[in-house]
This record gives sequence, C-alpha cells and structure tokens, in this order.
Amino acid sequence: MSKYIFLIDGFNIFHKIKHRKHIDGRQLKWCNYNKMLNMFIKDKSVISSIYYFSALTNNEVKRGKHKRYIELLEKEGITTVLGNYKKVTKTSYVKCDNNDCRSHELYCGKEYNTLEEKQTDVNIGAYLIDLCYQNPDVDTFIILSADSDYLRALKLAQYRFKDKKFGVMLPPGYPNNVKLAKQADFPLRIRVKHLKRAVYSQDEIEYITTPQKSDKN
Repeated sequence: MSKYIFLIDGFNIFHKIKHRKHIDGRQLKWCNYNKMLNMFIKDKSVISSIYYFSALTNNEVKRGKHKRYIELLEKEGITTVLGNYKKVTKTSYVKCDNNDCRSHELYCGKEYNTLEEKQTDVNIGAYLIDLCYQNPDVDTFIILSADSDYLRALKLAQYRFKDKKFGVMLPPGYPNNVKLAKQADFPLRIRVKHLKRAVYSQDEIEYITTPQKSDKN
C-alpha cells in the first residue's frame, strides 16, 4: 500500500486558477484540496497528510477571506503552515509615457514599495526534507507548484531518500517541461475538471467571502 504526503504552494496554485469559474459561477480558487487530491489516489493507497503553505496579507478583506478558507481546509484535516509578508522595494518596468521626462529610457525605472509574500519556498523545502525523515513509512511525496525555487530541495530529497518517489503536480496551463516537473520522478497535472469537482459549495463560498467583524482583528 502506497502512502502519500502532499505539500501545497497555496499562492502559486491560487494565482494560476483565481480567474477560473464553474459553469454555475463558483470560483474554482475555493478548492477543497482534500477532495481534489483524493482523485489522484489509486486503490489501496492512502493520503498520510496534506500541508497547505501560505501567508496572511494585511488587507482586512482579503485576510478575512483567507482565514475562513483555511478554517475549512483544516476541518478537512489539512495542516496549515504560514509565512508572512515583507515590505520590499522594486523597480517599475511600466512603459514611460511622460513627455516631460528627460530620461530617454523606454521604462521609467522608478522604485516603489510593495508587500511580497515570503518564507513559503523555505518552509516547503524544509518540511519536505523533515517529513521524509519523520515518515519512513511514506513512499511518495508530491509538491503542488510550478515554482523552480523548490529545485534544490527536490534534488536533495531525491539524493538522500532514494527509496522514495517525488512528484510535482502542476496547475492548469503549465507544460510538463517546466524545470520542477522535469526534475521530479513523475509529473501530474491539475485539470479544470478536477477543480470543478472539488470546489466548495455555494454556502461554503458564501461563508468564506462574507465580511465579518472579526476581520479587523
């Protein structure tokens, strides 16, 4: 009997599916991952655990939705691992259309401050190695992401744990030749049909998206 552990890069998957909708209007980003991942498990195999990695923004509305979504995931037995947001300085590559600008550069190159989600890649890499040590009976580990930041951790896991298999599950729209999938022992793909079958109910989505007084805390 095969045992699986899944590690979900919440933001990577979320941003690849956030504009997709069910025919009845439900947004597929509100995915019940436990339900979806069980679609990929063969007979006589079991899911040992599922880890969801993400971070909570400072925006009250988005933070409230995310917390309620995580609450539903945790009711399914999914373990949440949160990173954080940090203020970073970036350079603007918006095309410069200011006729009074003395610069002859195509882009303004102005610096601006923004918030960027941090620690998810470090957390997933660290958890992948630690979970391999802590779960000798689990033979298959699958990362849900297309982010090449996990290449080093994946290579290390493959080198240290030759008795285990390491897969990568890609969000819709990604080819199998992305670096992370090519390095994995096997690629899998999330298809829209999987999301449609796993999206939360209308009542559950209403619960997630309806603002509450506690959102300000």
